[in-house]
Amino acid sequence: GLIPGSTVLIRVWAESGNDGAFNICSLLQPCDLECDPGIKSIGGNINSSTIEVCGSDSVKLFLNNSCRTEFTSATYQWYKLNGSNPVIINGATRDTIVLNSSNGNGIYQLNITFNPVDSPSLSCTRSFTQAVSFYPRPTASFTINGNNTCSGGQVSFTSSTSGATI
Repeated sequence: GLIPGSTVLIRVWAESGNDGAFNICSLLQPCDLECDPGIKSIGGNINSSTIEVCGSDSVKLFLNNSCRTEFTSATYQWYKLNGSNPVIINGATRDTIVLNSSNGNGIYQLNITFNPVDSPSLSCTRSFTQAVSFYPRPTASFTINGNNTCSGGQVSFTSSTSGATI
């Protein structure tokens, strides 16, 4: 394969001294997106490769706008993976999706199908995935043993916090 921006030299010979015209067809590879990561986010915290979202907060996933390809015509579809099987998210047909805890933990996949206007048979699809985990917002609660202790005395706190690991 050629590297984008490479120079290609083409040699043409005349046949029997005749002049004439010829055509050259050059096909681009639309699925060769140049970007990393393919999906970016607003909201949540990135822990390793997973975006962690707390409580009723939401997270916005979107195609990295620095991804570059030679084609401008594309369609989008978001999926949630069930094992290795993508399950379509109805109505999620833009390069952006907003998720909250009702969507559930999982791996979300964006499929981008490039549709060359002049060569529809060359359509192809590129996929990017992002893991998202939703956690309940913790509720802090403590009881105090020895709350009548004088200065310098020992006080014990017992946690009954829920929704988090302490």
